[in-house]
Formats: sequence, structure tokens, C-alpha cells
Amino acid sequence: MTAFLVTIAVLATALIILILVTRTTLTASHRHRETSVSLTIANCGFKTYLKSKRFGLILAGRVFLFGPRKETTRAKKETTPKTKPPKKKAERKLSYSVWINIIKAATLFTGRILAAVEYEGGQFQARPVISNPALAGMAYGWGQAFYGVFPGLRRKVEVMPAFNGGEGNWSGHLTVSIRNRKIIYELYRLAMDLPIVEIIKQKFFKRGA
Repeated sequence: MTAFLVTIAVLATALIILILVTRTTLTASHRHRETSVSLTIANCGFKTYLKSKRFGLILAGRVFLFGPRKETTRAKKETTPKTKPPKKKAERKLSYSVWINIIKAATLFTGRILAAVEYEGGQFQARPVISNPALAGMAYGWGQAFYGVFPGLRRKVEVMPAFNGGEGNWSGHLTVSIRNRKIIYELYRLAMDLPIVEIIKQKFFKRGA
């Protein structure tokens, strides 16, 4: 029993250290008319596909996908006489000063998190279709001249008009990350900024009690 507890403690400690020294990475991608979003910590996390509504688990960099849930036919509900729902107790509302402090704390937390987010990489490619050949040629020429002045920008943003018919398309990806210890520290600061005592008093205790 002691060895088991020691093993659990060692694993828990290793997990905490791993979380503290790693980053949370968010990647959004759009390819082949499918948009995906993944959130990982140390190459483990989840990934979702918005169009196909598929969900996947990421383990050591590998993605294990699961299909969308099959819709089952719902059985017909038996008609029962309607009964009046029980009256709900009036919820105690928070004062305006508490709401102002909550909004202030949430705004500061959001700003600190966004300031700590680091750009890891990204690329955007667009293939707009221009039916007029003359306009397409002019757009192509302007694009080449622009990339001639800023050659490094082509690795980030590339817009190439299509001369033939069909539908235009675009693709791209964006990856950002933030240190996990920064998230934990900002959550602690958020807890300190929130008027938790006032919220508990106004929500769960009667005034003047």
C-alpha cells in the first residue's frame, strides 16, 4: 500500500512539473474546405473538425479520430396532463459595484493572457477567381511587384489569382502558445482580483442577517 501511494505521489509530482515547464499550444487550420482547431500540452490534447463535426484525441503527436454521434430516433413521448411548474425562488442579484469589480477583473485577466500569448507560426494562401483576364493579369502583376519589395512576406501571406473558371479557395494555419505557469499565475491573480467574499455574501446570505 505504501509503495502504491509513493508511486501515485511521484507520478502526480512529475505531471505537475511537466505542466509547469511546458506550454499550451493552440492551432487553427483551414485546408480542403475543412476547419480544425487543436489544443495541446506536450503533444497531447484534443482536436476538433468543425465542418464534419469530428473529434480527435492527440497522444504523443498522433491523432485518434472519432466520428460524429449518430442521431437516434426519439421515441414518442406520452401525453401527460400539464402541471404547473413549481415557483422558483427569486435569485439574489449582485450589486452594481460587485459587477463592476467582476468586469474589471475579467478584463485585466484577458489582457494579461493575450499579452503573454506568443506567435509560433502561420501561413495564409488565397486563390481568388477573377473572371476578367485583364483584371486577373493586373492583379497578378501587382502581387509580384509587391512580393518583389517584400520577399519575406510570401512565406506568410500568398495571394495568387486564378485565371481559369471555378471557385476560389483559401487555406491557412495559425499557431500560438502560452506558458502553462503563466496561465496558473494569472488565474491566481484573477482569484485575488475577484470580489469573492462579496459575491458569497450577496448570493448566499441575506442582507442584514
